[in-house]
Amino acid sequence: MRSLEKNKILFIIIITLSLGIINSTPQVNDNLPYSPDSADSSADTLLIGTTALGFDLDPSYAWDSASNDVIDQVSEGLFAYTLINRNLSIIPRLTSNYGSWNFDNTEYSVPLRENVFFHNGHAFNATAVKSSFDRLHHLIELGGHQTEELYKPVNDEFVINSVEVINEFTVKFVLNYSYAAFEALLCFGGSYIVDTSVMPADVILPSDGILIGTGPYKYIGNDGAKVYFEYFPSYYRGIPAVKYIQFVKYPSFTEVTQALLAGEIDVPHHLDLDYMDELKESDNIIVENYEIGTIISYMGMNNNKINRNMREAISYAIDYDYTISNLYNDTIVRMKSIIPPAINYHKDCNVATFDLDHARQTLIDSGQSKGLDEYSSDSEWIALSKSTDPVAEYNYTYNEGNLYRENFGIQIQFDLSRIGISIVMGNMTWQNFLNLLYNNPDELDLFRLGWMPDYNDPNNFFFPLLSSTSLGNAAQVDDTWLQNKIMEGLNETDENARQQIYYDIQDYIATDLMPWVFMGYNKMQIAYSKNVKYIPVNAMNMKYYFYSTWWGEWPIVIDSYVNIFHVDSDRDGLLNSEEENIYGSDPFDSDSDDDGLLDGEEVFDYGTDPINTDSDNDGLLDGEEVFDYGTDPTDSDTDNDGLLDGEEIFDFGTDPLDADTDNDNYDDGFEVEQGTDPLDPESYPNKVVEDPFMYFLNIPGYSSIIVSICLISTISLLIWRSKKSKITFIRA
Repeated sequence: MRSLEKNKILFIIIITLSLGIINSTPQVNDNLPYSPDSADSSADTLLIGTTALGFDLDPSYAWDSASNDVIDQVSEGLFAYTLINRNLSIIPRLTSNYGSWNFDNTEYSVPLRENVFFHNGHAFNATAVKSSFDRLHHLIELGGHQTEELYKPVNDEFVINSVEVINEFTVKFVLNYSYAAFEALLCFGGSYIVDTSVMPADVILPSDGILIGTGPYKYIGNDGAKVYFEYFPSYYRGIPAVKYIQFVKYPSFTEVTQALLAGEIDVPHHLDLDYMDELKESDNIIVENYEIGTIISYMGMNNNKINRNMREAISYAIDYDYTISNLYNDTIVRMKSIIPPAINYHKDCNVATFDLDHARQTLIDSGQSKGLDEYSSDSEWIALSKSTDPVAEYNYTYNEGNLYRENFGIQIQFDLSRIGISIVMGNMTWQNFLNLLYNNPDELDLFRLGWMPDYNDPNNFFFPLLSSTSLGNAAQVDDTWLQNKIMEGLNETDENARQQIYYDIQDYIATDLMPWVFMGYNKMQIAYSKNVKYIPVNAMNMKYYFYSTWWGEWPIVIDSYVNIFHVDSDRDGLLNSEEENIYGSDPFDSDSDDDGLLDGEEVFDYGTDPINTDSDNDGLLDGEEVFDYGTDPTDSDTDNDGLLDGEEIFDFGTDPLDADTDNDNYDDGFEVEQGTDPLDPESYPNKVVEDPFMYFLNIPGYSSIIVSICLISTISLLIWRSKKSKITFIRA
């Protein structure tokens, strides 16, 4: 079937070439064929239900999800995330490859894509990149810029000092200090490239303006009820299968969900989970399993007022299962770290669980139990909380109108009463709440908050929320070890070293510092109409409809403005010409070798062969190594123990990431060679008696002793023979 489709496409290409209508330079058409007046009549329009249509249209300024949902269809950055396969790894977008650092990690040079154009026909090049970041810098300097803290993350100093044009398609970022999260920052919307000829340096694009970008869709307009998009026929990665998009506004999540059930929209940006049964029962709707998102929910504790032992007691006194099931209706899953699973370097940690005995014993051992001990009853602890001298009395503050946070306060009143703590609830307007969080945090005791990252890097959690120099540190954490580690992670660009730093930080926060009560990560429930496919689903909830198409429709569109060899027809990150002329992969199959990795990922992310399912010939598919086992798809023996990764998994049951699976000080490969069991620490080569020589050979230092004896014997023999020759000569 695939070969028939290829022949069909090749036939179209040949006919088009023969007519001489393919041109890699865009033809600018100011008379847009698609407009709000004719939009509803298009049969090729993807209708997307939402509760907000965006407020800021300038990528350099926007900082809310509704605005970014609009901008992400139109504008692009130098780097992006692999949203199509949900792993959020960073890939080149307007660059032709990853960049390179200088020796002290303060200069970052990147090669840019060629033959890329803005929607108005202006060329994308190094000058466009420089002018975009110069504009961003200037807008921040003017003051009142809402994303300022992202670009001045350390000591209120810009991370970018300047952008230099090396040549037409190479730029160099000169940084004021080493910043390992820089590539991730370049994925953020504020770093998107704009055409400064139509977006002046000192003016933020108004919400009723027209955004010009390089993305797959052109922005047509916003009439208050809908946002309209039309495909960009000269998009360098290919023509979107869905040519027209509309964001349709509804008053609430409920109305969006009802519109999906009624067939009025194809994709909802928001769902009312009370309708899940109806959605699952519908014959016209696909409901996917939930994704764990990157929004965290936690209860902050004022670390200045609440000491370490008290924070531990509070953390172990919360009934997490009841709270998640009954207050949150299972819309969150329990946190295992301050950073969610989709964020780079996540690690599951030993976070506090509901354990009243542990909570009470912590107070008893630290002398804060007001005379109660391990034999005191529940009623005695609760009575203490209601007395005039409880274990402690704390205010719980939340913003009015937020039913989740109000109900959580009621729940912790009960939970913490069981360890003798009294909770006084107080609400206020959101604006007043924000004022306390950022300007007067010492007036807070306990408070409920959520956090959504701006880009995929642990620093986007650690620094703004826990750094002693951050305004967002409402819990007032001031820990020297943590602060030093955060700064160390900011400067470290070696991936392995950086991973260990962030593993250490996560463990320390979860089990030693315990600055918050860790509640949960958000669940993202996905549903959409059955007549569409490739709906963007990712943990950061970024909306991007370039990959979307209709069931039964051929997704590749041959357009008179596009050179088919300079597009990415299968949307795998490689141009058709690159696939055919360089890598030998299939330009119409995103995973040419069916190993579970996109062809572009194999080339740019993992260094594997896109036409070889097992690049290192170790018996595992490249995709299995990346997603299932965590092994290196370019190294047949990841842990260097003498066994192939595939042998360890399928033949011996050993760990391909641990050279000594049973921790008996003998590598797995050596044990297999000697006939001992690499999974049993009581079975090791020293116990092999069939070969006495091998027994002695494996005694630590034995080999060195044998070599030394042989060397000494040889030298002695030479000296003896030399002396004997000399004596014989004298006698002669």
